[in-house]
Amino acid sequence: MRYGKKLLALILGFVLLLGGAMTTSAQEAQASVTVKGLSGTTTEIRLYKMIGLDETQNNWVVEQWAKNYVKVDEKGQYSYDLSQVSVPAKPTDSKTTSETQVTFSGLDMGAYLITVVDTTGVTTYNNGVATTYEYNEESGLIQPKQAEIFAKSFGSKTEKTQTEEAGVADDAVVEVGSVISYEISTVIPYFDGEDDTFWISDTLTGATYNNDAVAMIGNQVVFDKDSLKTDATKTESETFRYDMSSLLEGNQYAGQTLRLVYTATVLGADQVTNVASASNNPQGNMPTTVVYTGKATITKYGEDKEKLSGAKFILFCERDAKIQYAVIENGYLKSWTTDKKKASQVTTDKNGVAVIKGLNVGSYYVEETQAPKGYSVANPESFKGNFYAGKIEIEKLVKDKEVLVEGKTSVTDSKLMVLPSTGGMGTTIFFIGGATLACIGAGGYLVLKKKNEKVA
Repeated sequence: MRYGKKLLALILGFVLLLGGAMTTSAQEAQASVTVKGLSGTTTEIRLYKMIGLDETQNNWVVEQWAKNYVKVDEKGQYSYDLSQVSVPAKPTDSKTTSETQVTFSGLDMGAYLITVVDTTGVTTYNNGVATTYEYNEESGLIQPKQAEIFAKSFGSKTEKTQTEEAGVADDAVVEVGSVISYEISTVIPYFDGEDDTFWISDTLTGATYNNDAVAMIGNQVVFDKDSLKTDATKTESETFRYDMSSLLEGNQYAGQTLRLVYTATVLGADQVTNVASASNNPQGNMPTTVVYTGKATITKYGEDKEKLSGAKFILFCERDAKIQYAVIENGYLKSWTTDKKKASQVTTDKNGVAVIKGLNVGSYYVEETQAPKGYSVANPESFKGNFYAGKIEIEKLVKDKEVLVEGKTSVTDSKLMVLPSTGGMGTTIFFIGGATLACIGAGGYLVLKKKNEKVA
């Protein structure tokens, strides 16, 4: 009897141990859902349980909120129409991530509606459904499933950034000849078997494209500048439209961010405008960047504040620790030279104004090389041994103020002293007077001489 009790205790202990192991196994075998293909921006993923297994009744039950959208049979086969779905205020589970995928573990067997919201507003996703159970063909029983679904994006806002390689990156002012780096980014859409087109386009004005675009996903180059092909649907106004459709194959890159990196050189223009687009853009999303070139305005005055035409100036500044002079073409800066003899001259017009455009922010000096007729050249100031008539400051563009950036100076010339001209009326009077006195003297001399001769 004593051994029987020990045996019974041993069996009970084994049963408890086995029960604990079964519980642990059941916990480990709980279902999960992994959502892949997220864009990597801050994204909120929510799960809403639609149907579940009622173990006491051994049948599938549609959750109360989903009864208008979901139908399920006794075998767990379900159908749904979620086109006009209204979800409950509280999800079954939710997570926010900046990764490209997220996993929900410890879920019950059933089916879940999944909503994906990019809180940055860049990418728009369709709702998805995941099933967290499956039938074991060998045992004939239902078992939990580790489900995976792909977040299907149907639209992504194209974004653009720009930097000036020559220096200033945040003042919205550039110089003619500067190189601007651009980057267009968009999320590669999920290919649903229908629309197999994917392209990126750009329209540049005021700058010339350097034909050096490279397409990248992360640090991986997927198209170099030689393999990018112009899309046949390119419009006449577009600078380029590149076909990226091959990236949709097999959804290998779906949900990942594609970056198109390239440069453009600023032309002689008051501003540079860049408009980007992509085939998966939401309607109306055309990201545009604008930078401006500055201008220097010189106004020439006389002593009485009258505006003078015909004054000539050259522009110079300090660059790379050297004095350099502006070479100008069609009113815009073309280049800089250290040879003063090669500097371009600008002339004030009938309004006494001369303008040099296409400049960056900075300090500039104007030297008057020729004054209008009747006036003296005015270069009273000195900068590192170089005399100048006026200083111009072109400053940073005020944020959101879309105007041409302008620096101004005024120069006042003095009138020259007016002297009698050679052969003028003044010298004629003196000449006549002198001649008259000479004649009178000569006549007097002759009269005296004759008188003396008679006396003798």
